[in-house]
Amino acid sequence: MTATSAQQNRHAAAQQVQSAWRRSILPTLTLMVALGTVVLGAALVAQMWLSRILTAAPGQDAQVGGLTFRVENFEWVAHDHSGDDPTQSQTSSGDNAHPAGQGFPMPASMMPGAPEAGNQRLQVQFTLQNLTKRPYSYGPQEFRLVAANGDSWAPQPNEAFRPGKLGPGQALDAALFFDVAETSANLALVLERNGERVQVFIGDPGSHPH
Repeated sequence: MTATSAQQNRHAAAQQVQSAWRRSILPTLTLMVALGTVVLGAALVAQMWLSRILTAAPGQDAQVGGLTFRVENFEWVAHDHSGDDPTQSQTSSGDNAHPAGQGFPMPASMMPGAPEAGNQRLQVQFTLQNLTKRPYSYGPQEFRLVAANGDSWAPQPNEAFRPGKLGPGQALDAALFFDVAETSANLALVLERNGERVQVFIGDPGSHPH
């Protein structure tokens, strides 16, 4: 066998090995890429699902983190300088819990402090209900008012609405207060609980529910 023939044989053998390698590995790589695409797509869908924001109108129920939430009303209010105590008493577990379906006790004045110059005060009256068979905690830290430009505000401190727990069949009627800049626009109240969020459109300072 000449040197040329031996070289040709080695080249042919190498090509056969490469061909066999491609036949064995390419299907595996294709399958891995396909599985990766499926997993990535599922992760994106899961992320969208977990981060979704439900939208509710005033007077409309929304299920959020085990509780039923409803904005009863909202209004932009002037500060009361009468010196009345802005808080209301709370019942047994430190909240205003009562059997679901009973009333909406709201005192004439609940407003803490006076808003700073250039701000307006928003009062939001809302209901939380526990229609499940297990207790759920709640608190003002779950609420924020957000604007279209990304600004956000936490509720003003309010002794009438503190962290508490709703047992099965109980409901809570309370109010939130936000001091926001008069120049804010497209405001929405956001409640976030246990990875779920709902927003209620408020509008611009001075607007009223429709």
